[in-house]
Amino acid sequence: MKYPLFFKKIVHNTRYFIKRKFSDNYLQLDWSPTYNNFGDILNPILAGSITSKKIINVSARYCKSEHLMAIGSILGRANKESIVWGSGFISSASRCKEKPKKILAVRGPLTKKLLEEQGIECPSVFGDPALLLPRFYKVQKTKKYKL
Repeated sequence: MKYPLFFKKIVHNTRYFIKRKFSDNYLQLDWSPTYNNFGDILNPILAGSITSKKIINVSARYCKSEHLMAIGSILGRANKESIVWGSGFISSASRCKEKPKKILAVRGPLTKKLLEEQGIECPSVFGDPALLLPRFYKVQKTKKYKL
């Protein structure tokens, strides 16, 4: 059964409110838990490793409280409560639905250009946060072969 958008927003915002109420050391982060792509898998791992906070998954489509957008081509979902840190657009035709609350960094110069074309100020700070993964997440492995 398909639910109307206003109902989804009520359900999601109630869920976010309850999670925040019972967790004092949290960070709301937008990523898709249903897609199994690299960025969606890395988002909570990297954000949790860097901040040492409990990561709560939110969707910018429904979340009306401050949240972080990091790894991925998710900038098109940004709303007025989004804090952008390294996100980008999926294509050159993509646009933000709303002006984000704050932009700390974007994936690259093309993303900056697209934002500025929409009248959104953007710093010249570039890079996908996934590039930081080796600094915060170390894989424990043993060598099997001498090479």
